[in-house]
Amino acid sequence: MRVLLSLLALATAALGHGHAGHDYYLVDKMCFENGTDPAGNDLSKEAGLKKHSTKCLSACMENGSDFVLVKGNDDDGWEVAYVVPNGDAAVRTLIADNNCKDNWMVNISGGDVTDADGDNEGSWTSETTEPGTITRKNPADNNGECAMKEGPYFVVDNMCWESGTDPSGNDLTTLEGIAAHSAECALMSPCQNSGYSLVSADSNGVVTKKYSIYNGECSDGQYTTYKDCTDNSETWTFSNEQKNLVQTLQHFKDGEMCTNHLKLMAYDIGWTENNGGVLRYAGLSFGDSEIWTPKGKCFMGCIDAEAHHNCSQYDNEPEAGGNKGAAGQQKNGDDMLMPKEPEKSAAAAAGFAGLLVGALLL
Repeated sequence: MRVLLSLLALATAALGHGHAGHDYYLVDKMCFENGTDPAGNDLSKEAGLKKHSTKCLSACMENGSDFVLVKGNDDDGWEVAYVVPNGDAAVRTLIADNNCKDNWMVNISGGDVTDADGDNEGSWTSETTEPGTITRKNPADNNGECAMKEGPYFVVDNMCWESGTDPSGNDLTTLEGIAAHSAECALMSPCQNSGYSLVSADSNGVVTKKYSIYNGECSDGQYTTYKDCTDNSETWTFSNEQKNLVQTLQHFKDGEMCTNHLKLMAYDIGWTENNGGVLRYAGLSFGDSEIWTPKGKCFMGCIDAEAHHNCSQYDNEPEAGGNKGAAGQQKNGDDMLMPKEPEKSAAAAAGFAGLLVGALLL
């Protein structure tokens, strides 16, 4: 009997207070205690926990929020299993190095574990004599990693991008210029044929290229662009990626009757490939809720936006780098507001919200 009890004790210790083998959702503590995140996701439901974004985790991490490892189910409720300190190196590295947009289901192993006791919350940290580990579990097809950085990007045709400006004189290396680049221009035959790239702006409004969309291949493999291929009397076969993106832009222009601010969401669909910055099988959509909002439709210059959404309410809103813009000329459409932190003053919450909005801008 003593031997059996000793073995049970050893097994319990090896399991790290019972946390090994369990899956948790990683959430910043501030949003979880608030019940929703800035995107409106209900964090009391698994659907909301799955959609809680890397962008929000990163912003809250940089602004001092601790993290929580949440377990449960929708029927019985979701609760905090462990609090993880803001400075935990393994968690910070995992968030900073990950490409995925959301779906932060994780597994922990080892580390320093303190289980909840009465009114005292449980805690976990990787930083012990024998460091613990924390790993992502989704998407399963990519071993917890995504092939590209998911999120919002401006799409631009390669012909205009490589020239630096478009026919209207917009400087595409600036946030104002790329936002003014039109669907009509991007759909001109020479622009279509050149293929497309995904670009984004930093906090100073400087735009850089992040990825190219796979445009197709030439009958003679030594030529890698449509122009070089056809200039040498060879045959170019456009990729499905290029054809689908042209259809998406066409619907944006003719179906929704929108004009500019060509900002879409890019995401890994589970088998997305990134070959030296050239994407294949990536999900690209203007229809994501983070962009396709009343405010977003105003920024995109959609023909019915003013009639239905009072676009003037968005005039002169703060933008990345401190710029301001009028409706229809807005520099980006992904501004987000931070929920008030429980038991904090209104002034403190407002200050934190300002910091977070800046951090959440792409």
